[in-house]
Amino acid sequence: MNMTDNGQAAAETIAKKFESIREMRDIQGQKGNYDCDDYMIGLYNGLEMAVAIIECREPIFKSTDDVRDRTKVLLRSLLKSVEEQVPQTAGEMYEGTASSGKGGNDLFGINETDGKEHAPSIIP
Repeated sequence: MNMTDNGQAAAETIAKKFESIREMRDIQGQKGNYDCDDYMIGLYNGLEMAVAIIECREPIFKSTDDVRDRTKVLLRSLLKSVEEQVPQTAGEMYEGTASSGKGGNDLFGINETDGKEHAPSIIP
């Protein structure tokens, strides 16, 4: 193998590695990958920076605003789902049990019928 063959082999190896970096960037840039959180968008932007350096161009970064907006929507949806699953808050569950006259426990575990300390009950 002469120097020309070595140079050609090295160029082919570099080209294959560059193509792998470009493919990773493209996969990371798809919806559901880059837009999950700030870490994932940073991973995409880092790969984009590497590709841009090799291609001698300015990088085209993805915005974190997309991620934050999507996160807000997901959190609101989760909160609504939890609110639908839980019929009442713990405070509402305690409220009324001690004053019901049925010997329920209040938040601090004092039973109003006998005045003794008991474990608080969350069952109305």
